Amino acid sequence: LATDEGATKVADEALEQLGGIDILVHNAGGALHNHDMPTWDKLPVADYLLSLNMNFLASVRLVNRFAPGMVERGWGRIINISSTAARQALGVLHEYGPAKAALENWGINLSKNLSPHGVTVNTVEPGMYLTGASVEFLQTLGKQQGWPDDLAEIERRYATETFPQPVPRLGKPEEIGRAHV
Repeated sequence: LATDEGATKVADEALEQLGGIDILVHNAGGALHNHDMPTWDKLPVADYLLSLNMNFLASVRLVNRFAPGMVERGWGRIINISSTAARQALGVLHEYGPAKAALENWGINLSKNLSPHGVTVNTVEPGMYLTGASVEFLQTLGKQQGWPDDLAEIERRYATETFPQPVPRLGKPEEIGRAHV
């Protein structure tokens, strides 16, 4: 979905198989640097562009293909999955957070355009769950911060000191379904 050609192929196959799309859940994307997290001055511009293509423009591409049919039918749902990285400033994931922030801002604006036609647009920001990618991120962050090499302690520090959570722990995938990263 990170290219026009790839998104067109996916959209064409979906339309061929299903005839039309009433509900679009955009959950594609991810951070490029969970394992190394370069500083802002070491991150190439190409990584920002790739992240924008994966995390933001992939949704734009699919919405451009599917929303006209939703408007024509007078009903549809577009749900973008974002990340707390869109709103938190950790000093890392420099390419990922801005792309998710763009997705959130675009979703709000798109909602104003499509809601009069029976199409709702929502962005869901579920918070961090202990998936493979987030565990990798936490372990890298823990090393950078000099925390003990203990996932439970890293999780506790992240959830209480770095980015305080209402519940002082991170979510588990089974709490929201079979989430895989």
